[in-house]
Amino acid sequence: MEVKQMRLRQLELRTRINRARLGRILHRDAAKRHAMTLVEFRTLLHALDIDPVQAIIAAELIQDPVIANDERFANLAVMLSTLLKGLPQRLVGALCEVDGMDGSEIRQEWGIYFQSAVVNRMVQEIGDIIERRSRMSKDADPFVFDR
Repeated sequence: MEVKQMRLRQLELRTRINRARLGRILHRDAAKRHAMTLVEFRTLLHALDIDPVQAIIAAELIQDPVIANDERFANLAVMLSTLLKGLPQRLVGALCEVDGMDGSEIRQEWGIYFQSAVVNRMVQEIGDIIERRSRMSKDADPFVFDR
């Protein structure tokens, strides 16, 4: 609300959530806050133009103060929300193309394996990008003679 410079009354009008209820669930003192429903959560995010997936990822990331204060990861929540939006539908579409799949092949324990595979691939790709940028900046520097 502070970033959007929005007052409680404006938020009430946008969300149609009673101002007293908003005051209870958004209290400045976390100990005095009331729990909000999932519908209220989504409604508030929509009213504040905040992507729900990005908000959930950011909430998970800021649990670790080291990550929360590290500028290198400032865009991580945005990138991950982009990665995850539409992923279930794309995966279903791709799996529909697999001949003979009946659903018994998909197991919960595979989640950890695929998570590791995605992390390893992303680290490799980001490393490759850094290396390409480094080479490009050397090539563009007219004072580098060790080419």
